[in-house]
Amino acid sequence: MPNPDFVSASTRHLRDARYLHEGSRHDNSAYHSGYVVECALKAVVQRTGINAKSYGHRLQRLQRDGLAFAALAVPGCTRYGPAEADVNTMNHKWSEASRYDRTGDRAPQESALLLQVADRVWTRCVGQMFLDGLIEEPA
Repeated sequence: MPNPDFVSASTRHLRDARYLHEGSRHDNSAYHSGYVVECALKAVVQRTGINAKSYGHRLQRLQRDGLAFAALAVPGCTRYGPAEADVNTMNHKWSEASRYDRTGDRAPQESALLLQVADRVWTRCVGQMFLDGLIEEPA
């Protein structure tokens, strides 16, 4: 995958997380919520020309180092950084390995919390870049 579309991926994961949460598929909703955050952060980093894939699934490193390097490259991009508390919440409650968790491990309340976090991060990163005219409307 030479040039991943993190904007599209983040948007797709957000839609999937909402759909799964509404269908009481809380484990999978929480799983997709984590990818919303990861891909939204990577969308901001990628926008500055930095290789976002190199950060893997490490959300805190992506926010701390990725966004810091992005800000050096394009100072205005700090506008698209999400609240640190949201990234910390997701970092403590999500892992890409959660796809292997036992069905039913996620309570509806936890799924709802992670979906709210994902929505806020998406809005701050992807949504705001769209509103500022930097990207096309996310599909």
